Amino acid sequence: TSDVPATASAHPTESTPRTLAPPETSPPSETTTAEPPTMGSSTASVETVTPPTARCGPGEFDCRDDKHCVPLGLLCDGVRDCLNGLDEKCGGRNQCEKTLAFCPSGSPDWCINRNFLCDGHNDCSDGSDETVCGSCPASFCLNGGHCNVLAAGERPTCTCPDTASGERCELVAGSSAELQIHSSAATAWAIAVPVVLLCVGVVIIGFHYHRRRRTLLSAPVFLNNPSYDAASDEARI
Repeated sequence: TSDVPATASAHPTESTPRTLAPPETSPPSETTTAEPPTMGSSTASVETVTPPTARCGPGEFDCRDDKHCVPLGLLCDGVRDCLNGLDEKCGGRNQCEKTLAFCPSGSPDWCINRNFLCDGHNDCSDGSDETVCGSCPASFCLNGGHCNVLAAGERPTCTCPDTASGERCELVAGSSAELQIHSSAATAWAIAVPVVLLCVGVVIIGFHYHRRRRTLLSAPVFLNNPSYDAASDEARI
């Protein structure tokens, strides 16, 4: 029995099975998760889509930007109401005088008398002449102008500050349109003043010429006739 190795009897527990505790596991991280999305949930971000606004109502013009509508009565009035300027792309059809208003339908005519605006009757076939009446549309008066409705059903008017002018205060002092107006007036005066001075000069010269001619015709004629005793004798014709 002394031939048995001492190491075999010194560690008898090595042959006994050992109970091992299960290794600790960390909670799954977001970077290691590869679970497919279920039918009821999704990890993908959802993009919010804003639905387009409703179409414009009767008597309104669609700016075609899904945001803005303007009254038909403001079309082709020289003021851009749509941000994209679509309400002023009228070609040569908006050449109405200041005493006239534009009729978008062209019926009965492209231009009607401004006295027909807000008279309670559709003078334009599309009724555009009755769409800006009794209230102030959004941004009707520009550049700090104040909108006024003097009586029920009437067309609004604008009280402009000193720096603006026009029906809707659309003209600002120093703007291209304002400068064009002043330039046209200055050009007219520059042409008119020399013409008037020239006419006055012609009249003055003509008057003096006519007066001098009459003086020469009515002057006495002196005859130096040897038959007279004195050379200074005067004979009138």
